[in-house]
Amino acid sequence: MSISRFFCLFTCLHALLVTPSANAWWQDGHSAICDLALRSVTPSVREQMEQLLTEPFSEACSWADDIRPERPDTSPWHYINSTPELLSFREHSRPEQGDILTAIHRQSELLQHSKDPNQRAEALRWLGHLVGDLHQPMHVAFENDRGGNRYQLALSPQLRQRLDEDRPVVNMHAVWDGLILRYAMAKSGKSIAQLIAGTDVEPIGDAITWADEGLVLLREPGLHYWPGTRLETLSEDYLAAHQELILQRLTLAGLRLAKLLNALMDDSTKHHGASDESSSH
Repeated sequence: MSISRFFCLFTCLHALLVTPSANAWWQDGHSAICDLALRSVTPSVREQMEQLLTEPFSEACSWADDIRPERPDTSPWHYINSTPELLSFREHSRPEQGDILTAIHRQSELLQHSKDPNQRAEALRWLGHLVGDLHQPMHVAFENDRGGNRYQLALSPQLRQRLDEDRPVVNMHAVWDGLILRYAMAKSGKSIAQLIAGTDVEPIGDAITWADEGLVLLREPGLHYWPGTRLETLSEDYLAAHQELILQRLTLAGLRLAKLLNALMDDSTKHHGASDESSSH
């Protein structure tokens, strides 16, 4: 996700998990995920994607944030709320307004089965964005703090300067959406693509598995999200300690997105496992 914009402007107030200043992953992060996915799909799928879209896939992956002011009903699609007691979303009931797992399932169905090219193009844009969102831990976080948006952290003048950040106080959602990645780029002098190039991950599991990984991360003591472990000030040590995890999550999102798109769009694979990769029920 400055990662100049890694997931876009959120404007709805109480209905949203993320605040107007917290763009999920911010645009550069979303672009990196979708660039990796595009490089990783089969040639047949890549050709279909380019035929469906009127814009590069890296740009299409921020579209779901861009439309939020005009389509506020889609805001709940970007996240799923959890509680400290929840261990898995596998048997978790779905809210009437929808959530990220329901949206991934629905858009997967449309991409695979719709005969309308415009509908398929929109589904492709949704999937490119939502698979990225799902790999940001604060998008599976607690409802009572709006996914870390109410978890405020002070920044020292030195850290503000290093991050090129004007705000003296940020929230934990913004830390994970972009500030850790911004720090990693500033410290290394490398782009996101360069940073994730050497990251080794195995893109297994379905959407619920990916969401459940987020639940596990929330419980990590070093994340300092769990009640009773929270911080008052953001430190450089915190940012440095979580660089590798952020890069792993970005890489997983890109490779898993590619695997999902192959399953849904490649004639040689779409009848074998597409429902497993997109399942949210």
